This record gives sequence, structure tokens and C-alpha cells, in this order.
Amino acid sequence: MTYDEVMDMVRSNEAGQWIYNDSKRSHLLRSDVKLRIIKRNSADEPMREFREQWANSHPDPSAYRVHYDIYYGSSFIDEFMLVSVDGDRAELPLPEHQTTEIPRGSYLLARAVDDQGTLDDYIRRSGLTVGG
Repeated sequence: MTYDEVMDMVRSNEAGQWIYNDSKRSHLLRSDVKLRIIKRNSADEPMREFREQWANSHPDPSAYRVHYDIYYGSSFIDEFMLVSVDGDRAELPLPEHQTTEIPRGSYLLARAVDDQGTLDDYIRRSGLTVGG
């Protein structure tokens, strides 16, 4: 399996196609259990506050960086960061620098771990859009 093949699998599967284990903070792909996405343990890497207008404009203005690692079998593949907003009610990808447009690839990664089903609603609430 190549890097590109693994990343295509991640991006082509929505949250409902992953099994989420809260205690392990991991997502396991139902159709290929070698593929998993793991939310880093906050004890290993303390949550860092995040400040941007789009992230801090919710009823709960706190926002934090959340880091994920992608593994295929025992191989580390890649990592990505999302921003937890509104008291952990959603995790959003970063827009392009000095814009409100989220790159499509970043959106697809966030969609894979959107267990709460709040991603699209919070993108709109934040005044962000998804690029093509």
C-alpha cells in the first residue's frame, strides 16, 4: 500500500465508515482495519489555545488545537491538525492563510473524524467555506 493509496482511503471515507473508540481515542476503518486515525493524548501534548476570529466567535469562545496521527498497520503515514471549537462541539480544519476557504483535502480529513456530525454546520457558523 502506498502513501497516496492510504491517504485516498482516509479522504474517501466519512465518519460513519469508521469505528470510534473513545477510550483509545482512535478511529478504525471498517473496510480495512489496518487503517486507523489516532487523536494524540493530551497528556503527551497539552492542548494549546487557538485564536482566530472564525474559531472564537461561538457561544463558548474557547478553541484548541487537536492533533491526529494516521497509521496503516504499524506504519506512521501522516498527521493533521484540527481546531476544537465551541466547547468541543466540533473540530474544524484550518482555512488557507488569510482566507476563509478550507482546502478540500483538509475538509475530507476532518470529515473522517466527525463523530458528532457537526462539521458542516460549524463550518457555516464560522463563516468558512470548502474549496474545490
